[in-house]
Amino acid sequence: VEWEQNWLTPTIDDAFLLSNTLRHAAVGINIASTISLELCMFDKPTINIGFLPPGLDPAQDFDFTRYYDFEHYRPIISSGAVQLARTPEELASMIRRAILSPADHRREREGLLKSFFGHTLDGRSSERLAAQLIDLTRETDQIMKRRQTR
Repeated sequence: VEWEQNWLTPTIDDAFLLSNTLRHAAVGINIASTISLELCMFDKPTINIGFLPPGLDPAQDFDFTRYYDFEHYRPIISSGAVQLARTPEELASMIRRAILSPADHRREREGLLKSFFGHTLDGRSSERLAAQLIDLTRETDQIMKRRQTR
């Protein structure tokens, strides 16, 4: 996937590839990313890496393991929807379990999504957005008409 270097996100051209990769993955593995939420949206087992891979030096390389203590990411881990592997051996075990039992933690994934997004992942967000834009347009028209009659 091509990345937008300024934002460290996929380019618009690669958004389709990324979403389909997530949709068809057996398990998702990442480092404290919103990709975890997207994997949960596709009901995919999700594992975060909570250790520095062999060969990285915490004194020289960025220690990303601290992300899991950040206030905004802590609820994702504490929900149980996303597993946190703290060793390479734990990662291997979690991958095996995810492949053999992909429904494990399904309720936790559903609960996490509900707590973050409520009922907005119903496939009707474009309808809600369009209705909101129509309402805003009407309000703007009314304001403009009032200003003209003054």
